[in-house]
Amino acid sequence: MPVNALIIRALLQYYTYYGNGFLVESPTGSGRQMTLYEVAEEIAQRLGRIFVRCQDGQRPVYGNSRKFQEDPHWRDHVSFYEYFHGDTGAGLGASHQTGWTGLVAGAMHLFATTTPEQALELGKMAAFTEIPLREREAKAAAVSGGNEKQYGNLSPLNIEYRGEIDVELRVSQSKGLGSERAPFAVAS
Repeated sequence: MPVNALIIRALLQYYTYYGNGFLVESPTGSGRQMTLYEVAEEIAQRLGRIFVRCQDGQRPVYGNSRKFQEDPHWRDHVSFYEYFHGDTGAGLGASHQTGWTGLVAGAMHLFATTTPEQALELGKMAAFTEIPLREREAKAAAVSGGNEKQYGNLSPLNIEYRGEIDVELRVSQSKGLGSERAPFAVAS
């Protein structure tokens, strides 16, 4: 997970410099051209799909474990594993790890509340500036082509905030650490 987070961060940082004019083929060999923002978003969505139910009702994170896949007392309690199988996404190692795996939730939230235009305009501050609900809904429709099922439960429309969120962000202004527009280059 930490390498995935670093790749996402780097792609977003390069996106704020190169913008929409720089396209890469993703996935390799597909013929599909994407901006660096879209590639970062795709990686975040793939990581998120490890934890959400597929069309068959199974969560990839639980692999072939019938207890966690089918038992009503366990199936909705998602575990955050230490490692993941590269092909299936099944969780491996300790199942009480939330450190690096918790970055998946942050990545899902980031892309649900930020637009590419916002990332270009605000740079690193885009990660701390949420877009209004109507814009998130429009983004979800654009990403899924109007069909939220294409991306499972990762549509920004399915992310809800319950209750009040009280967050205080402390951002220090560091000089000489690169571009002021670089996303996530924030010291606390």
